[in-house]
Amino acid sequence: MPPPSPDRAANCLRPRCQPPLTTPSLTGRGRKAGHARWSLVLGASLVAVLAAALALQTRNPPIPVDPAAELPPSSRPPPSAPERKPILPAALWHWRGDVALSKDESDLLRQMGCKTVFAYQGVIESAAGRFALSPGGGQLNLPDGVALHAVFRLAASATAALTPEKTAAARALILDAFQKCRRKHPLLAGLQLDCDMPTSRLGEYAEFLRELRTGLPPECELSATMLLDWLRSADLPALMSAVDFVAPQFYSTEPPKGPDADSLVFGGDLKAAILRLEAIGRPYLVGLPVFEQCSLFDAAGRLEMPALPVSAEGALAAGAQFRRQSLGAENTVELAFPEPATVGNLRIPAGARLLIGMPTAVALCAQVLTLRDLTPKHCRAVCFYRLPGGESTHTLSLAQVNAALSGTVAPARLAATLSRHDGAWRLRIRNGGAEDWLNFAAPARVTLQAANGHAAVEPLLSAGRPYRCYPTRGGNPCSPLRADGIAVEIGLVRAGQEIALEPIRLECRNDSRTISGKLSWGVHSADLEVVNAAD
Repeated sequence: MPPPSPDRAANCLRPRCQPPLTTPSLTGRGRKAGHARWSLVLGASLVAVLAAALALQTRNPPIPVDPAAELPPSSRPPPSAPERKPILPAALWHWRGDVALSKDESDLLRQMGCKTVFAYQGVIESAAGRFALSPGGGQLNLPDGVALHAVFRLAASATAALTPEKTAAARALILDAFQKCRRKHPLLAGLQLDCDMPTSRLGEYAEFLRELRTGLPPECELSATMLLDWLRSADLPALMSAVDFVAPQFYSTEPPKGPDADSLVFGGDLKAAILRLEAIGRPYLVGLPVFEQCSLFDAAGRLEMPALPVSAEGALAAGAQFRRQSLGAENTVELAFPEPATVGNLRIPAGARLLIGMPTAVALCAQVLTLRDLTPKHCRAVCFYRLPGGESTHTLSLAQVNAALSGTVAPARLAATLSRHDGAWRLRIRNGGAEDWLNFAAPARVTLQAANGHAAVEPLLSAGRPYRCYPTRGGNPCSPLRADGIAVEIGLVRAGQEIALEPIRLECRNDSRTISGKLSWGVHSADLEVVNAAD
């Protein structure tokens, strides 16, 4: 889903405020009552106060102080929240490629309360006064109970051509495409249009949607994605009345400001938008991002392309070098290309700079908590863009999204194992947390030491990877000829990911078979697990 038109609202993740507990004053009824009466009144009043405080505490559980507040944001636990099922079901947009969900992923959809998937089916364009559809999307194997809605995008050319004189032709094309899609998916539940209509033309768009609705079967719903800029339009209530629900998108609301920006994806004032939508009183979804975005800048920092299909791993593999990072609610990493490079089908010139914005599960959890605290009456679901699978940029996994919804986001938790297979060593580094490990400036580090031995690092030369390897002697960098150990520095390990490095040559001398190792990341450290070291 391309970035929508710019919205002036800034992102605001507001922490919840705990109301103070107040103790009512206790008054006596006169000196003549005596000590016994005082004791009785005092005791009864204290019981009442404690009961009131307990009731208030139950309604508003306190937020524990985060003991790891001094940790980097990428290592920090999420905002504390009671373990509970989400008050709103989840929905997902699926935008490209086939998706074959595993049993575990299907189970996660059920845990998330996912009832709806909006699947992209093509883009409508206009040329020489005629509308045309370019089919798209992929196959989905959705679990039982998940409704499918077909999504058609109106390209900028079609949006401009959607004048009152040509709406009939556009409407006929959309309805025909929907009927073809319904023949492939008999249980198709609805149609959604994704259109970046200018705010000044919202009234025209509302009338078009109202007419389109009359051509759909009564059991099929009609919905529309929504730019946050539409919130300031007096025609928004009319548009919301023309469809069954809208889906405002709280992401990519502004063009990238520059390669040194600290936010690229998150956008929009969630609280202000919800209050406006609730005042209108029509159903809506809340669209939140779980995707990464990559923007290309030239050597001088001028924007070349706002959205590239490039991941951090893909850029590093093509020769990009780490330049800068900003860790927070949204992690951003700036990479630079010292030499010309090709990433996928893209040719990137020397000196080009990439900014990659990475939403975190912790920040997603904060958005969900904000929404939960607002207790909206007309919000039908939280809709995440997009369903993992087939994407060129990285997307948070379903397990991470589920953890954010339930308020159980565990910080990155790294572990490493060194094992021997067929005479060679294999190093595995895995992240068992629900948050990505990301820190190129202070990477995680694995050190391997062969007692009275020699280590070879040449097979692990790692230029263009989210890790680098180098030979050590006594734990310090050295020439390969003098090495008795290896150090591995890892800047990025995704949640649930395992990085495997092999083969590693560790040769012990003087009959010593001792191999030792250590793993450290952030403020944590652990001994390396060594398996079959005596082989």
